[in-house]
Amino acid sequence: MHPKFQIYTDISSLPISEHEAYQEEGFCGICTGGTAVIEVFSVRSPISENDIVTILPLQLVSIREVSDDFSMTFFKVDKEMFLDIMSGLGKITPDFFFYMRKNFLYSVNDVDRNRFLGFCRTIDLRGSNDDPVFLRETILHLLRIYYWDFYVNNLSYRIEFSKNTYSLSCHGLKTTGKYTICNGYVILTNDSTGAKNYLPYTLESNDIDLDITAGFDVFEN
Repeated sequence: MHPKFQIYTDISSLPISEHEAYQEEGFCGICTGGTAVIEVFSVRSPISENDIVTILPLQLVSIREVSDDFSMTFFKVDKEMFLDIMSGLGKITPDFFFYMRKNFLYSVNDVDRNRFLGFCRTIDLRGSNDDPVFLRETILHLLRIYYWDFYVNNLSYRIEFSKNTYSLSCHGLKTTGKYTICNGYVILTNDSTGAKNYLPYTLESNDIDLDITAGFDVFEN
Protein backbone atom coordinates (compact mmCIF):
# COMPACT_ATOMS: atom_id res chain seq x y z
CA MET A 1 0.00 0.00 0.00
CA HIS A 2 1.20 3.52 -0.77
CA PRO A 3 2.64 5.23 2.34
CA LYS A 4 -0.24 7.71 2.17
CA PHE A 5 -3.51 6.56 0.67
CA GLN A 6 -4.87 9.54 -1.21
CA ILE A 7 -8.11 11.00 -2.52
CA TYR A 8 -7.59 12.66 -5.90
CA THR A 9 -9.42 15.40 -7.77
CA ASP A 10 -6.82 15.92 -10.53
CA ILE A 11 -7.92 13.78 -13.47
CA SER A 12 -4.33 13.66 -14.75
CA SER A 13 -3.79 11.20 -11.87
CA LEU A 14 -6.33 8.73 -13.28
CA PRO A 15 -4.53 5.44 -14.01
CA ILE A 16 -6.25 5.11 -17.41
CA SER A 17 -5.79 6.86 -20.76
CA GLU A 18 -7.22 6.90 -24.27
CA HIS A 19 -4.96 3.94 -25.09
CA GLU A 20 -6.55 0.64 -24.16
CA ALA A 21 -4.37 -1.21 -21.66
CA TYR A 22 -4.47 -3.66 -18.78
CA GLN A 23 -4.32 -1.55 -15.63
CA GLU A 24 -1.85 -2.09 -12.80
CA GLU A 25 -4.11 0.07 -10.65
CA GLY A 26 -7.88 0.21 -10.45
CA PHE A 27 -9.82 3.19 -9.19
CA CYS A 28 -13.17 4.13 -7.69
CA GLY A 29 -14.63 7.58 -8.07
CA ILE A 30 -17.55 9.83 -8.81
CA CYS A 31 -17.88 12.17 -11.76
CA THR A 32 -18.40 15.70 -10.44
CA GLY A 33 -18.74 17.43 -13.79
CA GLY A 34 -18.37 17.09 -17.55
CA THR A 35 -18.55 13.89 -19.59
CA ALA A 36 -16.35 11.08 -20.90
CA VAL A 37 -16.64 7.55 -22.26
CA ILE A 38 -15.01 4.62 -20.43
CA GLU A 39 -14.59 1.23 -22.07
CA VAL A 40 -13.92 -1.92 -20.04
CA PHE A 41 -13.03 -4.76 -22.37
CA SER A 42 -15.84 -4.38 -24.96
CA VAL A 43 -18.35 -2.57 -22.74
CA ARG A 44 -18.58 1.17 -23.45
CA SER A 45 -20.36 3.52 -21.05
CA PRO A 46 -20.70 7.29 -21.20
CA ILE A 47 -20.19 8.89 -17.80
CA SER A 48 -21.48 12.21 -16.53
CA GLU A 49 -22.09 14.01 -13.26
CA ASN A 50 -23.13 11.79 -10.32
CA ASP A 51 -21.95 8.58 -12.01
CA ILE A 52 -19.83 6.32 -9.79
CA VAL A 53 -17.15 4.29 -11.58
CA THR A 54 -15.38 1.22 -10.17
CA ILE A 55 -12.48 -0.19 -12.18
CA LEU A 56 -10.60 -3.25 -10.94
CA PRO A 57 -6.85 -3.80 -11.32
CA LEU A 58 -5.85 -5.79 -14.44
CA GLN A 59 -8.99 -4.90 -16.37
CA LEU A 60 -8.59 -3.79 -20.00
CA VAL A 61 -9.67 -0.15 -19.87
CA SER A 62 -9.58 3.09 -21.85
CA ILE A 63 -11.17 6.55 -21.53
CA ARG A 64 -12.11 8.70 -24.53
CA GLU A 65 -14.20 11.69 -25.54
CA VAL A 66 -13.20 13.54 -22.38
CA SER A 67 -14.84 16.96 -22.16
CA ASP A 68 -12.82 20.01 -21.17
CA ASP A 69 -14.79 20.35 -17.93
CA PHE A 70 -14.58 16.68 -16.96
CA SER A 71 -13.83 16.20 -13.24
CA MET A 72 -13.80 13.36 -10.72
CA THR A 73 -13.12 12.67 -7.06
CA PHE A 74 -11.49 9.25 -6.79
CA PHE A 75 -9.05 6.92 -5.07
CA LYS A 76 -6.74 4.32 -6.58
CA VAL A 77 -6.39 0.65 -5.65
CA ASP A 78 -3.43 -1.42 -6.80
CA LYS A 79 -3.44 -5.18 -7.27
CA GLU A 80 -1.91 -6.01 -3.89
CA MET A 81 -4.36 -3.82 -2.03
CA PHE A 82 -7.30 -5.20 -4.01
CA LEU A 83 -6.40 -8.79 -3.13
CA ASP A 84 -6.05 -7.83 0.54
CA ILE A 85 -9.48 -6.20 0.44
CA MET A 86 -11.23 -9.09 -1.24
CA SER A 87 -9.55 -11.75 0.92
CA GLY A 88 -11.57 -10.37 3.81
CA LEU A 89 -14.88 -10.71 1.95
CA GLY A 90 -14.93 -14.29 0.72
CA LYS A 91 -13.99 -16.53 -2.16
CA ILE A 92 -13.46 -14.64 -5.42
CA THR A 93 -14.56 -16.51 -8.54
CA PRO A 94 -14.31 -15.62 -12.24
CA ASP A 95 -18.01 -14.74 -12.10
CA PHE A 96 -17.17 -11.69 -9.98
CA PHE A 97 -14.76 -10.31 -12.58
CA PHE A 98 -17.22 -10.93 -15.42
CA TYR A 99 -19.88 -9.18 -13.35
CA MET A 100 -17.63 -6.15 -12.84
CA ARG A 101 -16.93 -5.88 -16.57
CA LYS A 102 -20.56 -4.96 -17.13
CA ASN A 103 -21.35 -3.26 -13.83
CA PHE A 104 -18.52 -0.79 -13.40
CA LEU A 105 -20.78 2.27 -13.53
CA TYR A 106 -23.98 3.35 -11.82
CA SER A 107 -25.74 6.67 -11.31
CA VAL A 108 -26.70 8.13 -7.94
CA ASN A 109 -28.81 11.03 -6.74
CA ASP A 110 -27.45 14.09 -4.93
CA VAL A 111 -27.96 12.50 -1.51
CA ASP A 112 -25.88 9.43 -2.40
CA ARG A 113 -23.34 11.63 -4.16
CA ASN A 114 -22.76 13.45 -0.88
CA ARG A 115 -22.53 10.13 0.94
CA PHE A 116 -19.82 8.93 -1.43
CA LEU A 117 -17.89 12.19 -1.07
CA GLY A 118 -18.26 11.87 2.71
CA PHE A 119 -16.85 8.35 2.47
CA CYS A 120 -13.88 9.76 0.55
CA ARG A 121 -13.35 12.42 3.23
CA THR A 122 -13.37 9.69 5.89
CA ILE A 123 -10.70 7.73 4.01
CA ASP A 124 -8.68 10.91 3.55
CA LEU A 125 -8.88 11.68 7.26
CA ARG A 126 -7.83 8.17 8.25
CA GLY A 127 -5.04 8.27 5.69
CA SER A 128 -3.39 11.10 7.58
CA ASN A 129 -2.62 8.86 10.58
CA ASP A 130 1.10 8.46 11.24
CA ASP A 131 0.96 4.82 12.39
CA PRO A 132 1.50 2.72 9.21
CA VAL A 133 -0.09 -0.42 10.73
CA PHE A 134 -3.17 1.46 11.87
CA LEU A 135 -3.33 3.23 8.51
CA ARG A 136 -3.18 0.05 6.46
CA GLU A 137 -5.77 -1.93 8.41
CA THR A 138 -8.17 1.00 8.72
CA ILE A 139 -8.08 1.76 5.00
CA LEU A 140 -8.57 -1.92 4.14
CA HIS A 141 -11.62 -2.18 6.42
CA LEU A 142 -13.16 0.96 4.92
CA LEU A 143 -12.60 -0.26 1.37
CA ARG A 144 -14.11 -3.65 2.21
CA ILE A 145 -17.32 -1.80 3.01
CA TYR A 146 -17.23 -0.25 -0.46
CA TYR A 147 -16.51 -3.49 -2.35
CA TRP A 148 -18.92 -5.55 -0.24
CA ASP A 149 -21.95 -4.30 -2.19
CA PHE A 150 -20.42 -5.42 -5.48
CA TYR A 151 -19.42 -8.79 -4.04
CA VAL A 152 -22.88 -9.51 -2.62
CA ASN A 153 -24.72 -8.29 -5.73
CA ASN A 154 -22.63 -10.71 -7.76
CA LEU A 155 -23.97 -13.62 -5.72
CA SER A 156 -26.76 -15.12 -7.77
CA TYR A 157 -28.50 -18.26 -6.56
CA ARG A 158 -30.87 -20.30 -8.69
CA ILE A 159 -32.69 -23.18 -7.08
CA GLU A 160 -35.12 -25.71 -8.54
CA PHE A 161 -37.21 -28.23 -6.61
CA SER A 162 -38.54 -31.56 -7.87
CA LYS A 163 -40.43 -33.89 -5.53
CA ASN A 164 -38.00 -34.23 -2.60
CA THR A 165 -34.82 -33.20 -4.47
CA TYR A 166 -33.27 -29.87 -5.40
CA SER A 167 -30.58 -28.45 -7.67
CA LEU A 168 -28.74 -25.24 -6.80
CA SER A 169 -26.56 -23.09 -9.07
CA CYS A 170 -24.20 -20.39 -7.81
CA HIS A 171 -20.82 -19.03 -8.95
CA GLY A 172 -21.16 -21.21 -12.06
CA LEU A 173 -21.24 -24.35 -9.91
CA LYS A 174 -24.16 -26.73 -9.45
CA THR A 175 -25.02 -28.94 -6.51
CA THR A 176 -27.88 -31.34 -5.92
CA GLY A 177 -29.43 -32.99 -2.92
CA LYS A 178 -32.60 -33.66 -0.96
CA TYR A 179 -34.79 -31.27 0.99
CA THR A 180 -37.25 -31.38 3.86
CA ILE A 181 -39.51 -28.70 5.33
CA CYS A 182 -39.54 -28.16 9.08
CA ASN A 183 -40.30 -25.31 11.53
CA GLY A 184 -40.12 -22.40 9.09
CA TYR A 185 -37.08 -23.71 7.21
CA VAL A 186 -36.41 -25.63 4.02
CA ILE A 187 -33.50 -27.90 4.93
CA LEU A 188 -31.18 -28.74 2.03
CA THR A 189 -28.85 -31.74 2.33
CA ASN A 190 -26.02 -31.81 -0.18
CA ASP A 191 -25.66 -35.18 -1.94
CA SER A 192 -21.87 -34.97 -2.20
CA THR A 193 -20.88 -33.64 1.22
CA GLY A 194 -23.90 -34.23 3.43
CA ALA A 195 -23.75 -30.55 4.46
CA LYS A 196 -27.05 -28.99 5.50
CA ASN A 197 -28.29 -25.49 4.81
CA TYR A 198 -31.35 -24.00 6.46
CA LEU A 199 -33.32 -21.65 4.24
CA PRO A 200 -35.93 -19.59 6.11
CA TYR A 201 -39.28 -19.06 4.43
CA THR A 202 -42.54 -17.24 5.03
CA LEU A 203 -45.99 -18.15 3.80
CA GLU A 204 -48.08 -15.33 2.37
CA SER A 205 -51.40 -15.88 0.62
CA ASN A 206 -50.50 -19.51 -0.07
CA ASP A 207 -47.22 -18.40 -1.70
CA ILE A 208 -43.86 -19.39 -0.22
CA ASP A 209 -41.26 -16.62 0.02
CA LEU A 210 -37.90 -18.40 0.28
CA ASP A 211 -34.88 -16.41 1.49
CA ILE A 212 -32.09 -18.25 -0.30
CA THR A 213 -29.21 -15.88 0.47
CA ALA A 214 -29.94 -16.00 4.22
CA GLY A 215 -29.43 -19.75 4.14
CA PHE A 216 -25.94 -19.62 2.67
CA ASP A 217 -22.78 -18.13 4.11
CA VAL A 218 -20.86 -16.18 1.47
CA PHE A 219 -17.64 -17.38 3.12
CA GLU A 220 -18.45 -21.01 2.34
CA ASN A 221 -16.28 -22.83 -0.18
